[in-house]
Amino acid sequence: MARSQRVAYGSAAAATAVFALLIAAFAFRAPRVAVTDAFRLVFSDNASSTSAAEQGALGTESGRFSDPSIGFSFAVPTGFRAVKNLSDNGETILVQTSSASSSVSDTVEVYVRSYNGSPTDITAKNIEAQAGLTVQNSVAVSIAGAQGLGFLDASSNPPLYEAWFVHNGYLFQAMAWEKDAPLLKSILASWRFN
Repeated sequence: MARSQRVAYGSAAAATAVFALLIAAFAFRAPRVAVTDAFRLVFSDNASSTSAAEQGALGTESGRFSDPSIGFSFAVPTGFRAVKNLSDNGETILVQTSSASSSVSDTVEVYVRSYNGSPTDITAKNIEAQAGLTVQNSVAVSIAGAQGLGFLDASSNPPLYEAWFVHNGYLFQAMAWEKDAPLLKSILASWRFN
């Protein structure tokens, strides 16, 4: 996900006025992002279970992304595709609409890299210090039994929903914009470790 999107205000005077109001209202602190229904949808206690209605939207076993080398899989909803890209530091899986005609794609990004730390190291304070993110509304999550943290990254505009969790020597970072919260929930709910 691009973390450098900017909001256009229309004119320099309007931008200056908005900036001055933000400084006065928030005293140089990041604005607090409200806990929305979409946030509750993704990070509720029931996020790891999948309803019968959601099962239909997730597709069949043949509609799963699987990475046997790391040992995980998740359902790819009908109308979506998963694309894996490797780098020296890990791998990125993008789940996005498969329609070429779609100008704005619904997207979830999953980044996976090796990790020598403990799941207890995944805290809001550590993420802010080491990754430079602004963590808000953090909640403990369990994704297929892997412990981690769900939160809003308020340093992104618009804020990103993120879930970081650790399993078998790997750190998994799943993220999506608010509009894609149902897609993120369906992927996290269908997650399996081999």
